Amino acid sequence: MKNYCKLKAIQRIAGIIALVGVIGFSMTACGKKSGAEAQSSSRAETSSQTGTVAQPTSANANPGDFGYIRNENGNGVIVTYITANAASVVIPDTIDNLPVVDFRASVFGGNKTLRSVTIPATVATIPNEAFKDCDNLTTVNLKQGTTTIGAGAFRGCESLTNITLPVGVSTIGNNAFSNCKKLASVTTNTGLISIGSGTFSGCENLTKVTLPDGLTTIGGLAFNGCINLTDISIPASLSTFPNQTDTYNFPRNESRAFNNCHKLPVTTRNKIIAQGYDGKGF
Repeated sequence: MKNYCKLKAIQRIAGIIALVGVIGFSMTACGKKSGAEAQSSSRAETSSQTGTVAQPTSANANPGDFGYIRNENGNGVIVTYITANAASVVIPDTIDNLPVVDFRASVFGGNKTLRSVTIPATVATIPNEAFKDCDNLTTVNLKQGTTTIGAGAFRGCESLTNITLPVGVSTIGNNAFSNCKKLASVTTNTGLISIGSGTFSGCENLTKVTLPDGLTTIGGLAFNGCINLTDISIPASLSTFPNQTDTYNFPRNESRAFNNCHKLPVTTRNKIIAQGYDGKGF
């Protein structure tokens, strides 16, 4: 009888010890992550805290990554979104056998992973603010067929170092390339008629601009703050420097297109003045 009682007591103690062990393990499991989970969580938190740019999910975008709608006439396609977070994007010429004629500015605006974009000849107008604040965009491939660069289209693309506009681009909108801090050279081609207000303002590393014969208009403050601009071709066709307006939209009777362009050679300044520029702001 005594042995039986001892056996029961031992069984009870063993049961209590086992129960305590299970509870302790459960609490540990609930309160701790595995090594892999902890590392993953730590990386995510660090990325969030430091503002690290998310890595692209793929190097290149594929035609199937684009969402679209048809235009009003039903004879073309408008790109409305892209599913791939890609560093390199080539917008296709056609989708479902229809030409891609436009894309919404929201497709790319503010994209921090985009490094390179190719726009097909079927897109005549780059939308306003289409690539605004794409900080890491370095390469823009435009095809002949584009005629208009919209206002603010590449504004704040701080990594863009050079731009070549194809033959046929007739209009560059207001502030289209403003605050592109690393932009060093701009080459335009036959067909350009008008450069808008503030188009290249704040491009402090811009040193060379090639302007074609046929250009007639440079807007107010177009090259404002291009403090390193030393080489700019001035075509004989240039004849219009619209007046700049102040904060309240009142004309100031001066264009200041070359405001703070202190490094422009005297011969270049004199040529610009001879073609109608007010001479203020150099």
